[in-house]
Amino acid sequence: MEVLALSSEPAVLAGRMYGALERAGMPIGRIDPMVAAIALSNKLELVTGNLAHYERLVELEFPLRPANWRDS
Repeated sequence: MEVLALSSEPAVLAGRMYGALERAGMPIGRIDPMVAAIALSNKLELVTGNLAHYERLVELEFPLRPANWRDS
């Protein structure tokens, strides 16, 4: 298993995501934007069981690719 760190580029992106969500009245907490930014910065699909949070970022036009691991 590879562990991806929250380096400066995704940290800045996470801050932008967090701010955009707060301004839109769609907060998802502090950790989920960090996870999303790491996935986006590494050009990865974000596999989650909580699509609702990450789809808010897609609505705000962040090019995130969330997928539900519960779907077969």
